[in-house]
Amino acid sequence: MEMLVVMALIALLAALSLPSFTTGMDSIRLRSAASSVISTFNLALTRADRLQEAVDVTVSPARHLVEARTMATGIIRRAELPKEISIAHVYPEEGLLTASDEGLPPDRHFIVYPNGAVPRITLDLVNEHGTHRYVLLDPITGVARERVVTDPAAEYVDADHQTASAKDEP
Repeated sequence: MEMLVVMALIALLAALSLPSFTTGMDSIRLRSAASSVISTFNLALTRADRLQEAVDVTVSPARHLVEARTMATGIIRRAELPKEISIAHVYPEEGLLTASDEGLPPDRHFIVYPNGAVPRITLDLVNEHGTHRYVLLDPITGVARERVVTDPAAEYVDADHQTASAKDEP
């Protein structure tokens, strides 16, 4: 009888702790995906600077992929995001691009030139629970970094990567 009570208590504790465990795992997946994208951005910057090769950075929200490909040698670095992580937005937004026939967002291409200005790129990564994390490539510092977003509905990233509240919009 005591063994049955102990087993019931263990099952109850396991059932209560499972949601927090899965939320924690989703947070780790999102952080890992952001780190992988930052690594891909940094590789593109390093290749352009040290090897003097232009690098095409492709962001594909439909394929959950960020890719850096050197133009001359074709060396590729891919950051394949887990299926639970999606690219919600790519900034700066391009008004001329349209979705494909299937309704999927189009791929975006950014070129990193040797001795050239670093393109401004911001990716909004989101997991299944709606947690957002921005990955930013800053053209002033030439550094890729990430930023946690607590309330994406109240924030946006303006042209200078400065956080502003939505109520401050003109």
